[in-house]
Amino acid sequence: MDVTSKMIGIGAILAGFVLWAIDYLVFTAIGALTAWIAEAVGITGMAVLGVQVVGWILTLGIMVLLLVFGLYLIIAGLGLLFE
Repeated sequence: MDVTSKMIGIGAILAGFVLWAIDYLVFTAIGALTAWIAEAVGITGMAVLGVQVVGWILTLGIMVLLLVFGLYLIIAGLGLLFE
């Protein structure tokens, strides 16, 4: 086992976790933005949650892409680490 491949594996695992952190950041930012838009328009109650869900659905593709790519990096990094 080469030390370089282990270092690359650890880097890939960390990159995967960073992508998951970015995914969480996007998720919370979209929720906050849509809640702010709903408040600015004057929507109240559970309708705010509906607006947030619509915002999350609109960005669902990028969030799933970041989730899957992060998982791929973690698995590839583990493969390199335990090679």
